[in-house]
Amino acid sequence: MQYGQSYSQGSNPLAAYQEVSISSSVEGASPEQLIQLLFNRLIEHLENSCAFIEQEQVSQKLTAVSKAINIVDGLRLSLNHDAAPELSGNLESLYDYMTRRLLEANLHNDASMVKEVLLLVKDIASAWDTIV
Repeated sequence: MQYGQSYSQGSNPLAAYQEVSISSSVEGASPEQLIQLLFNRLIEHLENSCAFIEQEQVSQKLTAVSKAINIVDGLRLSLNHDAAPELSGNLESLYDYMTRRLLEANLHNDASMVKEVLLLVKDIASAWDTIV
């Protein structure tokens, strides 16, 4: 939403606030903090994906899984293969695995596959938090 724009009927003020909050968090964030933000958003989308699968909300599940896959792709693209070739290679393989599992989970409506990815992401995010 642009400054000065009014809310149209049916718009979601909470979503608008969250979008502004995210934009504010991104501005001035270090690269390390941006990765933390990506992990946090990824965890949120994975948790939502599980809930939507369990509630049989297909369109919301598709959106949440798609957003999660996009973030995993963003994390993969952020890898610095020059700085730590072995670590970045391992993370790239793990991100590829996560993407495949999310695609399978989406296809089969299997929350357990999403939960598996969620556990992996939480482990990586926790390790990243100790580094930052």
